[in-house]
Amino acid sequence: MDRRLISLPLNAVALSLRKLKQLGSSATAVVEKRSGPYRSWDPEVLRIDKMLEEAYLSVVPRLKRPILVLTEEAGEVTFGNDSVEAVVFCDPFDGSALYRRGIPAFWYTALGVYSPDGKPISAAVGDGLTFQIVYTDGRNAYQTNLDTIRKKVPVQPSDIKDLKDAYLATYLMKPHFLYPTVERFKKLFQAVKMVIPNGGPAGFADVASGKCDIYLAIRQPVTEVFSALPIALAAGCVVTDFMGEPVQMVTDINQRLDIIACANADLHAQVLAVVKRG
Repeated sequence: MDRRLISLPLNAVALSLRKLKQLGSSATAVVEKRSGPYRSWDPEVLRIDKMLEEAYLSVVPRLKRPILVLTEEAGEVTFGNDSVEAVVFCDPFDGSALYRRGIPAFWYTALGVYSPDGKPISAAVGDGLTFQIVYTDGRNAYQTNLDTIRKKVPVQPSDIKDLKDAYLATYLMKPHFLYPTVERFKKLFQAVKMVIPNGGPAGFADVASGKCDIYLAIRQPVTEVFSALPIALAAGCVVTDFMGEPVQMVTDINQRLDIIACANADLHAQVLAVVKRG
């Protein structure tokens, strides 16, 4: 395994966070609008989205390897002409709608690396407000800080095993997610202690580091799933689809996925039972 593939997410996310720190809240202008079915529910592209994506796309070619990149704004980008040696998933900036309004909450940037046959290699998620980074080298999961990036601390999921004590994260902030999700999973939401209305890459990182106990990923884009899912796996979380099956890598950027990530098998069994009944 090329060690540069393992270190790519941490290095790339650190670069992206430095760019975000430099820009602050100044990059709120809408620079592009998506057309067609891809992300039709979220058509506005901000300057921050483009600039952080450009930072990611500037790092990947330095590896001088044939790599397929799936990223939120540019879509599918291939570097090199030979058979692909790795698949990279980028979510350059998660939280654009809040950023545009100057709301300092849920700003994240993430990148994950997979082998061509779908095995997770490494991943990192950076918090754009605290500048903390949760990442995996493929074996273990760690947390570090942008200013002291060489100092890493192992992270682990919580030991909460009962739904009534659990914090559950799921994306609820846009109305077309909020209403159907609350109706469909009402019994699950009533069973837990707290519902955090955020998801995306941060959901996997937060379960891995014990900030929440359950992440319910509902119809999430592949860039928001595979850019961070390896962190949860490396931390020992239980991650499956809504049928309880292992999550397989998907390279169709238009796909949306339903995933359950839990701190442990006990919680996962309870969540899966409620989801299947629903």
